[in-house]
Amino acid sequence: MRTWVLVLLFAVAACGASEHRPPQSLGGPTPPVRTTGSASESATPAVRPALVRSACRRIEGFVDTWREHGYVDASRRYVVPGQQVESELGLPRIVAGSVDRCVLFSAESPDRFILEADLTLHLRGDPLAWNEGVNTRFVTATRSSAVVPFRLELATSP
Repeated sequence: MRTWVLVLLFAVAACGASEHRPPQSLGGPTPPVRTTGSASESATPAVRPALVRSACRRIEGFVDTWREHGYVDASRRYVVPGQQVESELGLPRIVAGSVDRCVLFSAESPDRFILEADLTLHLRGDPLAWNEGVNTRFVTATRSSAVVPFRLELATSP
């Protein structure tokens, strides 16, 4: 019984020793999340600020393409296949839009990480899952290699 209590206390202490970091902005590097323990324990991988900026530019490209050419074209160019659409029928159009904030939320690897982005959209038509004004989205940016652009998967929560 005493052994289990010690194991439980150690587990609670280890959880409390984790370092947490705020979201990484486009402007500067943030060290990776590290946990206390042996050097062989895995840590959340560092994502270079240049990769974050690249993925944020892809979100900006998505918004610009949606405004200029429609959601179908934007989804084909920027979004993962499972979120692409085939028809504009019933979809809103962007009259004006911008990406006002884009920060690193979490990372699985330098080739797959989640950004938290604020998109300010002014829409024509039924907004569906979008809002007039600020839309916060959690965007998973994924690429298969360093020479392939990031594909985006948009969600309203992480």
